[in-house]
Amino acid sequence: KDSFDETVYFKGNKFDYGIGGLHSSKTGVFSSSEDRIIVDQDVSSLYPSLGVTLKYYPEHLGPIFTDIYEKNIVEVRLNEKRKPKEERDNVIIDGFKKAANAIYGKSNEENSFLYDPLYTAKITVAGQLFISLWVETLYRYIDGFELIQANTDGLTYMIPSNQLDNVHIVTQWITKLTGLEIEDNYYTKMMINDVNSYIAQ
Repeated sequence: KDSFDETVYFKGNKFDYGIGGLHSSKTGVFSSSEDRIIVDQDVSSLYPSLGVTLKYYPEHLGPIFTDIYEKNIVEVRLNEKRKPKEERDNVIIDGFKKAANAIYGKSNEENSFLYDPLYTAKITVAGQLFISLWVETLYRYIDGFELIQANTDGLTYMIPSNQLDNVHIVTQWITKLTGLEIEDNYYTKMMINDVNSYIAQ
């Protein structure tokens, strides 16, 4: 589990890469204003979705695993999340999220029939490369972009309000490139110590 551990600095941010995922965080209090806005973006079911879009599967279970995982678990949840909020069944959303994540997690558990640590590692590394590409693209195309945090499956950052349309263009490009679905939230204030300790409203 500790076989991969790397730190990279990019645009003044420290990025820690490991077998558990990617983490980067500033510390402080950040507030939206008329001129700047805090944007939080998360990928829906990142690791399960990566396994599906990249056609990964535990070696001993074969390619049919990916088809079953996608149609019977991952897509069931994502289809429910695509509905308007008032029409969603949260039991399906939460239950199938646990099922999707448990399958990924069990692939790294020796006593599970899903055990294949290479499958786990390929998905984790792909996720970190995806987050890295996402951050780099935002820095390249969004004037005044400031990263607050990057976590395993999402980003929080500040941008000038007039750059919001450009953020949507980058999001559409990333979505088309990867097949992943990204959800947006906007905060008025964020108080953060690290990626695991913060309050946002």
